Amino acid sequence: ARPNPSPAAPSTGRVLVVDDEPGVRKVARRYLERDGFAVAEVGGGEEALAWLSDHGPPDLVLLDLSMPGMDGHAVLARLRRRWPDLPVVVASGFHASPDEAALRGLPYVPKPFDGAALRAAVRRALERPA
Repeated sequence: ARPNPSPAAPSTGRVLVVDDEPGVRKVARRYLERDGFAVAEVGGGEEALAWLSDHGPPDLVLLDLSMPGMDGHAVLARLRRRWPDLPVVVASGFHASPDEAALRGLPYVPKPFDGAALRAAVRRALERPA
């Protein structure tokens, strides 16, 4: 059994932040980089799929559910088909979304982001058994 890292311990790996709001991406980047992650940002679903096609899967995707064009649900369906075990944290400013996220068994973080909540959701996603 591997030891459990303390909640404040930095992490490593690549995170893809998918959100149509630049301010939200900036806040997420700041929290994630503070925890030791390398962060890439894209502004929508189509852009996320193009990034994944170019770079391959990151260690984690932070995915906004509500975006114009291809929304988070459509992106998630594509991710699951291609990389069924890719850790995903879903984010939304809409209160209905946590129930949907729970049904999918995915860690959820509400927007606006709180550093502790984001860190906890990222940890849950990365610690899930494959």
